[in-house]
Amino acid sequence: MRRLRSQDGFTLPELLVTMVIAMILSLATFSLIEVVMKRSGDVGARVETTATGRTAMDQITRQLRSQVCAKRATMGTARSIDAAGPASLTVFADFTNENVSGGIMPAPDLRTISWANNIFTETVVKGTRKDTDNSVSYSGTGTSRQFLTSVVAAEFLNNDKTKPIFFRYYKFPDAGTVGANAALPNEEIAAGAYRNLTDDELLSVARITISFDVLPKSGNVNGATMLQNEIYVRTADPNAQSPKPTCLTY
Repeated sequence: MRRLRSQDGFTLPELLVTMVIAMILSLATFSLIEVVMKRSGDVGARVETTATGRTAMDQITRQLRSQVCAKRATMGTARSIDAAGPASLTVFADFTNENVSGGIMPAPDLRTISWANNIFTETVVKGTRKDTDNSVSYSGTGTSRQFLTSVVAAEFLNNDKTKPIFFRYYKFPDAGTVGANAALPNEEIAAGAYRNLTDDELLSVARITISFDVLPKSGNVNGATMLQNEIYVRTADPNAQSPKPTCLTY
């Protein structure tokens, strides 16, 4: 009897205390695992959005840096930007080798980058060059492709969510401006307005900034990535006496 008594198990209070401690440790472990998995998911989502966003930004800047001067028959002056607004931009872009065929230079493409319903779409319309006056013309709707989804605006006009801004446009200061920034295109065109640029404003665009947020497939904003970039219009020479975009040839 004495040997059996020496091998008694836990008392009820001891068992209850042991169970409480085990439950506390289990809850702490599961909470830690949940936090680690959540953070791991956020990191994975951010890596995904950064990769896809950078690829899309590279495509956008590549197209904008390929601007060339062109003139439609209805234009008074040649320019490199056909149309521009807060969520859409259309430029004359040339990715050909510029070999003359039949005595006529190839016509640049009309390339549009536009945003709608959280999607960036690229539309390309092939052009035709007229040999008599070197003007270009475009017909049809062209071909379109979606190259970035789950993209939202990083900026809004006056914090109005119905007025997203993806593109901003800047020009050189007016003639006579002095100071360190006199030769920098830092004056925003149509600042405070939500509209497309006029023909005169399109002629003055020297710098374009692009910004947007890319959301992960889950739509969780914790994994979103913001991207920003800027390009200078090739026809703008900051070393000119009165710097402004100038299309000398087209």
